[in-house]
Amino acid sequence: MKRRDVKRREGALLLERLKARFNLRIDLKVERYEVVESDGLSIYILDGRPLLFEADGDVYPTLFFDEAMSILPRVVVDRGAIPHICDGADVMAPGIVRIEGLFDEGGLVAICDERYGKIIALGIALKDSEAIRSMDRGRAIRNIHYVGDRIWRIARL
Repeated sequence: MKRRDVKRREGALLLERLKARFNLRIDLKVERYEVVESDGLSIYILDGRPLLFEADGDVYPTLFFDEAMSILPRVVVDRGAIPHICDGADVMAPGIVRIEGLFDEGGLVAICDERYGKIIALGIALKDSEAIRSMDRGRAIRNIHYVGDRIWRIARL
C-alpha cells in the first residue's frame, strides 16, 4: 500500500469528474489531496478524509463522504437483505422497501437499512426509479461499495 500527495489541480479534476458524471452539486474547498494505492485500487483523501475512490476508470464517493451521501437518492432495503448487501451482493427488487428520490438508469444511489436509515452501501441503478418500483423480481442496483469491503477497510486505516 502506497500513500502519496496528489497535485491540487489533479485532485480538483477528479472531484469535477465525480460531479459531472453523477450530476452532484457539492461545494467542497480542499487544501490537500492524497491518494492511497493498493492492488489497483485508489482511494483519494481530501483534507484527511477518505472521500473518493476510483474503480473501472470511474470516480465514486466513499461511504465516508457525508456531503455526497446526503444528496443521493435512497433505496431502503429490508433487514433480510442487509447481510447479503454487506457481503457484496447486488440489491434485488424483492428486498426493496421503498425508494426516496428519483434517479435514472446508471445513476448513483445510497442503499439504506429500513430500521435505522443508515447507509450501508453505494450502488449504480440498473434501471430508473420508476421501473424499479414496478419490479417484483430481479437485480435492481449493482453494489459497488459497502460497509466492511476493501475500500471501507483501507479508508479506516
